[in-house]
Amino acid sequence: MNKLTNIKNYQTFLKEIKEQIQTSQARAIGAVKSEMIVLYFNVGKAITQKQKEEGWGAMVIKKLSLDLQNELPKVKDFSERNIKFMHQFYNEYAHEVKGKLPVSLLQVSWSHNIVLMQKLKDRELREWYRQKTIQEGWGRDTLIQKIKQEGWGRDTLIQKIKQGE
Repeated sequence: MNKLTNIKNYQTFLKEIKEQIQTSQARAIGAVKSEMIVLYFNVGKAITQKQKEEGWGAMVIKKLSLDLQNELPKVKDFSERNIKFMHQFYNEYAHEVKGKLPVSLLQVSWSHNIVLMQKLKDRELREWYRQKTIQEGWGRDTLIQKIKQEGWGRDTLIQKIKQGE
């Protein structure tokens, strides 16, 4: 009987350790994703600043993309298209940043943030969808579907959001 109790104790112990490992892994992945979003914001900021200071045009994005791909071939996130999103991301949210990015921007993936920027121009509505994504655990495709489904009632939804309903 003592061995059976020890086996049950061990199984419980194993389960607890496994859960700790999985929780830590999930937190580590979340931290990496958040750090990448901060990096993308900072790249967008640097491009915007250089364009203002140096008078550089949009071609700097294409050149930067090519040069980064040549110099860092294993880093895949710096296509011309993605750098344009970084630039847009900075310009969309620069006014909200007082030292750090708002937490909600870091709680959803980069692809979620891109969808929200592309599909929704109203900032309050965008934040509402971001919060729903966080609360409901929506994937990117679900987010797109929800935006499309509710598009017909967007004006009503905006009014509800603004009224705090």
